[in-house]
Formats: sequence, structure tokens, C-alpha cells
Amino acid sequence: MIDTTKAPASEHYKKLAIEPIELIKALKLDFMAGSFVKYLVRYQYKGSPKTDLEKAKFYLSEIKREKYSLLNDQTAWYLVFFFAAANRMDEIETNCLLNALDGFQQSAKEGLDELIVKYNEPARPNTRQGE
Repeated sequence: MIDTTKAPASEHYKKLAIEPIELIKALKLDFMAGSFVKYLVRYQYKGSPKTDLEKAKFYLSEIKREKYSLLNDQTAWYLVFFFAAANRMDEIETNCLLNALDGFQQSAKEGLDELIVKYNEPARPNTRQGE
């Protein structure tokens, strides 16, 4: 096993309570599922949020539906939920993560689409000018 405590963490991962690699290792996720987790968790902290969400969507489409099912493993479900709570993931992000790793890719995709829409909306002009 890799000792991640000695690896230099990138700045975007230092903002997280638990790095994605810890969840990936604990659940023994493959490359596709692990990449999905990584991009979903870091999208607000690195580069372009929309780009990372689009990458998460790509990797989600590559996850084999029958491979993961948290419903059959209560410990894994609690690990994912604890990971999401520790990293202050909101309800949409948490449900997206849980759905993706529980074989409900369509529900996870809908969550990603909802997050992506936030970054397609134009920024609101500052209505409080002069402050």
C-alpha cells in the first residue's frame, strides 16, 4: 500500500479533510471510479470547475454498473458518507458520489449536470455599486 502521508499534496488537495486517494484505496476502486471520485471532489479547488466536472462525467460513463454496489456493503456506504461530510460536500455532490458508487449512473449523471449548469450561468452583475 502507498503511504500518502509522505507524498507532497497538491494545493487543491490540502483544502480537503480527507484526500480522494484515501477513499479510493479504502474501497479498492479501479482507475475509472477513482478518477471520477478525484474530479468530483476537487472541482471547486483546481483550475476550471466546469472542466473537472466534465471529466468526472466522462469517467462516470466508464464505470461498470455491476462492479460497485454500496447497498450491499454498509461499511462502504458509511465510509463514503463520512468522506463526503468531512470534505463538506453539499447534498448534490454527496448524492452524486453515492449514486455513482452504488451503480446508479443516471442519477449521478443528473447530479453532475446540475453542478455543471451552475458554471454555465453568467455571473450576476454587482448591484451594490459604490460600496
